[in-house]
Amino acid sequence: MDAIWVEFLGNLYSSLLSVGLITYLFGRKYRGIRGYGAAAAAVAVYYGVIVFLNYHYQFEGLAAILYGLVLFVYGCLALKGRAEYKVVFCVAWNCALLLTALGSFVLLHFITGWSIHDLRHPLGSARTIALLYGCLIKGMIALAIAMRKRFGPRYSPAGSGWRRALGLLSYFLLSLEAFLMMMEVMIQGEGTALLLVFYIVLAGLFLILLYAFYQSMMGRRESREAQYLRESMEQQAAYIHSFSQLCQEMRLLRHDARGHLVTVHILLKEGKRQQAAAYLEGIAKPQTFREDHERENGMECFCEEDKKP
Repeated sequence: MDAIWVEFLGNLYSSLLSVGLITYLFGRKYRGIRGYGAAAAAVAVYYGVIVFLNYHYQFEGLAAILYGLVLFVYGCLALKGRAEYKVVFCVAWNCALLLTALGSFVLLHFITGWSIHDLRHPLGSARTIALLYGCLIKGMIALAIAMRKRFGPRYSPAGSGWRRALGLLSYFLLSLEAFLMMMEVMIQGEGTALLLVFYIVLAGLFLILLYAFYQSMMGRRESREAQYLRESMEQQAAYIHSFSQLCQEMRLLRHDARGHLVTVHILLKEGKRQQAAAYLEGIAKPQTFREDHERENGMECFCEEDKKP
């Protein structure tokens, strides 16, 4: 097969798998035709970045430099969330990915004393090995996504845990791919100075983003604490108001009960047991305030008439 078609299929394969991974891990806002259009636009942008970098720099590993930008462009079309969260996530995720790969390379060099210039492989050059491993890793990610969608639970509380686990697995595999691409770049000797400058800037940007994210989290935490304190104070004020109303009602009930006891005592003392029983029955029945007031006035009139000679 012609080398042009091989490169075209490889780049298209990489673009489709990358966009599919992003779509599955972080959701999609649009459905139907709009969703497919957003995915197609993301694939086109990612493919364009890879082709441009291959044409100018002759290796695919440098495509990771603009991976965060491509992810942000796709996020503006399809991902959920606010725009500033998309920017922070895209850049920070890309920075963490590449810094992890760089850290693994540095640790391997200082711990084992191994030099990447000693790498020899029967399959061919380091570029070929890196591209083959990259396709294999992305194929594993695509297989895991397909199995998850086909055999995984549709609606389950464990779905979020599966999603996080798949995200960590994808992060590890993509870090490994970036590590292999960096090895290929260092072996070929193409763009090494540019790559080092990029990683220095990347490390500073990552620290700045971490500091900004920490400040944002602390601000949201303080606002939540202030809101909770405000709500608790309002709830406490409502409790105090309801308790004062309850105390007032209890005082009124005690006053009414004392008046009823005095009236019944007077009736029993005068030997009017039937009127006392009727009075107690009237108290036991649920009546309005007006009826109760009229009944008490009537009983007082009866008592006054009985006291007359």
